[in-house]
Amino acid sequence: MKSILDPYYKYLSSKKESQKLLLKLAETCLDIKKKELPFHINVISAAARGKLKETAHSIILHDLLRHPIILDSFIKKVIGISDNPFTKDDIDTPDKNRIDLCLRNKDFFLIIENKVNSAEEQPGQLYRYCKLAQEEYGFGINKIHILYLNPDHNEPPSLFSRSKNGKGKEDDPETIGVERIIIKNYKHDIYDWLKECKDDILSQSKDEPFLQSALNQYIDYLEERFQMNHRYKKLHDMTEKQVREIMAINDGMAIDDQMLILEEKLDQLNELQPALKDLKFKIEKESWRSLLVGFKDSLNEKFGKRKIFHIFDNVEDYPEMGFRGTFLNTKVSISLILYNSDGTHTPYWRVAVDAFGNSDINNTKEKIKKLLTSFFPNLTTGIAPGWDFYSETSKERAQIMLEELAGILLDNPDFQAL
Repeated sequence: MKSILDPYYKYLSSKKESQKLLLKLAETCLDIKKKELPFHINVISAAARGKLKETAHSIILHDLLRHPIILDSFIKKVIGISDNPFTKDDIDTPDKNRIDLCLRNKDFFLIIENKVNSAEEQPGQLYRYCKLAQEEYGFGINKIHILYLNPDHNEPPSLFSRSKNGKGKEDDPETIGVERIIIKNYKHDIYDWLKECKDDILSQSKDEPFLQSALNQYIDYLEERFQMNHRYKKLHDMTEKQVREIMAINDGMAIDDQMLILEEKLDQLNELQPALKDLKFKIEKESWRSLLVGFKDSLNEKFGKRKIFHIFDNVEDYPEMGFRGTFLNTKVSISLILYNSDGTHTPYWRVAVDAFGNSDINNTKEKIKKLLTSFFPNLTTGIAPGWDFYSETSKERAQIMLEELAGILLDNPDFQAL
């Protein structure tokens, strides 16, 4: 009987002995961590099962910034604008227009790109966001600011992200120059800023136990995420010992020889990482595809003999299932999809509206939006093809959400299922 982990074992068997050694070392270090660290609980880590997605970090930042003291501190100390021009009403919902977080008023358009988990850059990503600010919202380039948040370093985004379609040159007029980008990192800049916020809240706003608790937990989460707490010192010492033993590095060796071994292993790790990520996504896709087949059969049974739910083929090559129809004679599709958003694979439901041949497409979209937001007030309106309306979901909630969407549309006289 086939297992969903078969690709992993096949992949592992194809690796060189030196690469298998590195995987074994990683397992050994994790085992030390489990056995040696004292008991500690962080509710964020527990809920996230260890590691928050980048979208979750953006949501936490969004919610914290709604407090006036924290917003003012963020703009002055992280962004570097001495007179804070923003209020909480200027903060967009996270992931609006596929931007992690955005603050905008009549004078500023601040784009926050969150790479705390080292998500892969997308072609022309920052370029697209700036074009959106210019073309959709009418901002001049000098009023557009970008905050780029790395995990633990201050490397700027590459030309791949800053240029049109990821193919432009540094001297192209439309390429977003590095000088326009504020580069910070979570391990030092955001962590230090949060600790300052914690002190500011204590001194300026005494009676806010829930905010203080939230800051304490998030600071503690980052300490755990980047292993900055004193309780990790023993772990670091033990891990170094294991690395030296497994790689046969000892103090009697010449420094150059020790460096050569470590550089070789780092190169092998870099070679392993993309392959492991691709394999992880392949397994996730197969799991999600199997789940969608089950959802399809269950929903077709619930909705009687109509059999309107189908597995979709799409150019994005992500597993997708849903139903199609017409709304005011305009073709629409409503589906569940596992989507790669900045290297994180997340379930979404989405509604795609086909604009072809419809001279009154804006009116049609507005009616669909009004219908959906009456049930889903946190719906996101997108601009990318196929993402006219969408929302993040979960594997546990996905079938329920699609069933609700089907009920809403099938009960509406303007919709006809295909």
